[in-house]
Amino acid sequence: MALKFDTVTRKIVYKGRELADTQPDGPVEDVVRQHALTIPELATANIEGPEITNGIATYTISARLGTKG
Repeated sequence: MALKFDTVTRKIVYKGRELADTQPDGPVEDVVRQHALTIPELATANIEGPEITNGIATYTISARLGTKG
């Protein structure tokens, strides 16, 4: 019996838009940290997932809400 391997692609979504996966072989946390350089609220964001559908692993990023002071 031969084994069949399906490839799963990764998709990272923040506020309904897809972020570029700059390190497809690296951890999602590193990709989010890299995007935090241009989107500061990602520095403390929550990462949820993956939710796998049709060969796409979708990670949803949500900003943590907090209070100042």
